[in-house]
Amino acid sequence: MLISVTALYAQKHPNSVAYKDYKRPDTASIFKRVDDSFRLWQSYLLVREANNGNPLAQHEVGLRYLTGNGFKADTVKAFYWIKKAADQNLKAANYNLGILYNNGWGTEWNPFNAFKRFSKAAKDSMPEAIYVLGLLYTDNLIVPKNYEKAFRYVAKASEMKYKPADEILLEFYKRGIGEVFDTNFAVRKSHMKDSVLFGQDITDPAENITFLNYEKDSLKNDDLTLLKEVLRDGSNEMRDALGVELKNDSTFTADSSVIFFVKQAADYGSPEALVMFGRCYEKGIVVTKDLVTAAMYYLRAMRLESPRAPLLLWELVQNKEFISQLKKKLDQKNSDAQFVDASLFILGIDNTLNEKVALKMLEDSANKNNLAALVELGFLNQSGSFIDVNKEKALALWKKAKKNGSKEAEIRILMAQIQANDSESINDSLITKLKFHEQKGSLLAQMMLAYIYENGLGIQKNKPEAVHYYRICAQRGNRGAQRSLKRLYDEIRPGEQEFIVLD
Repeated sequence: MLISVTALYAQKHPNSVAYKDYKRPDTASIFKRVDDSFRLWQSYLLVREANNGNPLAQHEVGLRYLTGNGFKADTVKAFYWIKKAADQNLKAANYNLGILYNNGWGTEWNPFNAFKRFSKAAKDSMPEAIYVLGLLYTDNLIVPKNYEKAFRYVAKASEMKYKPADEILLEFYKRGIGEVFDTNFAVRKSHMKDSVLFGQDITDPAENITFLNYEKDSLKNDDLTLLKEVLRDGSNEMRDALGVELKNDSTFTADSSVIFFVKQAADYGSPEALVMFGRCYEKGIVVTKDLVTAAMYYLRAMRLESPRAPLLLWELVQNKEFISQLKKKLDQKNSDAQFVDASLFILGIDNTLNEKVALKMLEDSANKNNLAALVELGFLNQSGSFIDVNKEKALALWKKAKKNGSKEAEIRILMAQIQANDSESINDSLITKLKFHEQKGSLLAQMMLAYIYENGLGIQKNKPEAVHYYRICAQRGNRGAQRSLKRLYDEIRPGEQEFIVLD
């Protein structure tokens, strides 16, 4: 039995001794047997064989403790028995032990020990482990980023018919990495089919565990890529929405039900959805074409550190039609146009205004209850950007925005509570609210959950859970999350040469 790659970076539950009764969900869908004959063994016979040193029996006992099959679920005992089998160099046990180390299930979180176990399984020609090693060479956390090694490992897993590897190879090719290292590029690429979304028949979260370089010149902001990112990082409701038709020319059509869920995710602070909704307004997809509104969504996405928004916004502001529309709406004192013009200066994109005029324009927009302006002005007051720090005013602005329907303002109010280190206010109710926003696609909610779990604010400190949320945010382009993730890895980084990672 193998723990699926789906679990590689699951990290959704603490599994120290205090949490040893945790039972992993949907176990039937993520496990497969190495030797089905052991399924039929009675528990006492298995334990007897395990105690006699049979590695297959030890591995099976560990998996049964992990899944609660025949034994009370206990991740500590699962780790104990799987490690026993791995220490006898059972290939599947080495791989599964890597999963346990990487998630802190039944043991302390240690991704470096995980890497060593994956390496052992890979040397035994296990495609899952070979694939995982390829992924680990892309994020510059455990070992130095090395795209050549990453490509060669993933390509080898693909050659061994491990389907998730095909998805990552396609990503490499899209970013120009495959062509550099693949001597058989044309033949290989012609044999791989680009799945519609992420490969409906492939249960693999590769998009959540791979840091591909968002700053490469080869990155394309095509509609298909943008929609994939919305579906990957958005809510379950949005992923289940009907009415998406993807085409081979990297464009898409969508009915109003899909746009509703994209808009909802944007309102909750999903940078991917903000970018996608901006694209809809830029091209007139389902909604009426409006370049100023498109710019407003791109600017909001930039504030959340979207890696896609800057280029899209830059291309938009060079458009003469956009300049004409913006000027016309500014003459009409349109609040969206005021927000856009002020924000273009604040974010350093347009210097035709000055600081005083930009702030006055943003305040005028906020006074008209423009939600984006209220949130942005609150951010400036809270951070001390362009104006003196005034956290009380920031909170008042966000409360006003929340009263008028802003979901992003609601999460920023929760953030202010957390950052004030008011331990009494960080309770189950607040954490429930954060998780609700996180499920809707809020990046800020994910960042705050990571911060809470890392520091044990209102709940038990849980480093694997913090890593889980920081990793998702970093994958979404948040640089603060990337720095936090690197710091957590560095805190336990061993001294071996292979694990030395430069900033």
